[in-house]
Amino acid sequence: MLTIIVPIYNTENYLSECIDSILNQSYKDIELILINDGSTDNSSSICDEYSSKDKRIKVIHIENRGVSYARNIGLSIAKGEYITFVDSDDFVSNDIYLENIKILEQNLSIDLIQIPINDEKITPCTISTQKDLFDAWIFFNKKITNYFWDKIFRRKYFEELRFPLNMRYEDRYLFSDILKSINKIYCSVHGCYYYRQHALQITKQNNLQLKKDMINANFHTLKNIPSNCYNSYIRCFWDTLILIQSIPNESFEKNWTRKMKEFTPTFKMIWLSQNPNGIKIRLSLKKILNHKTYLL
Repeated sequence: MLTIIVPIYNTENYLSECIDSILNQSYKDIELILINDGSTDNSSSICDEYSSKDKRIKVIHIENRGVSYARNIGLSIAKGEYITFVDSDDFVSNDIYLENIKILEQNLSIDLIQIPINDEKITPCTISTQKDLFDAWIFFNKKITNYFWDKIFRRKYFEELRFPLNMRYEDRYLFSDILKSINKIYCSVHGCYYYRQHALQITKQNNLQLKKDMINANFHTLKNIPSNCYNSYIRCFWDTLILIQSIPNESFEKNWTRKMKEFTPTFKMIWLSQNPNGIKIRLSLKKILNHKTYLL
């Protein structure tokens, strides 16, 4: 069985299309968990109406605590052998699960499947070893995405892991834990996840707290990157440095100085990576000079 977890907050204009796209799947062995995260519009009654018509649906109403809390509630009651997520303002093709579940059933070494987004054309492939997985995620143009909603996971990887609370970029934060735990991802051509972009999405907002959350997610990622994965480590460290330098002095968090020192790459890591020479030279100079913009 596949458990589909949908956190919901004030998406009445899109919710019916989202739920219908899930219920109309060619794969029928599903458990649909709708987490109404304190919606103030008509989303609550829409959830209850669907639940009264289909026994596969479970509706949980909670006070507004954010998407991470809602997803964690879903994970705590999920019964499926496989887990996936759908955002309530998105929808999926009716063939997104059938063939992909078959792949997981027939290939026990595959830990999770990534599904195409918005009709993108991809070449199916299998990515193995943690080094290649992290490089595909961070270094090689994000061949593996941050998202959880374009993937199907084996449930066992969520036995201990949960989304972090009270921060954005929760997907990026937790996904480094997932990659650290697995060995193989299959990038599938079956089905499609339709991601809807609109102005109300919080990750579209460019504000100070979003930058801080991204920095803290990056530090967590640096902790999880394998020691031999020079490409991704240097790229993640460099991106974190650039973000920190964009933060106003009065908003600077003191623990960042300690973390930058803790995660400072060695010269070996810098120069054995495939990052651009400009990045290598600048990081090396900052390391040699102990520059204030480097150690802050």
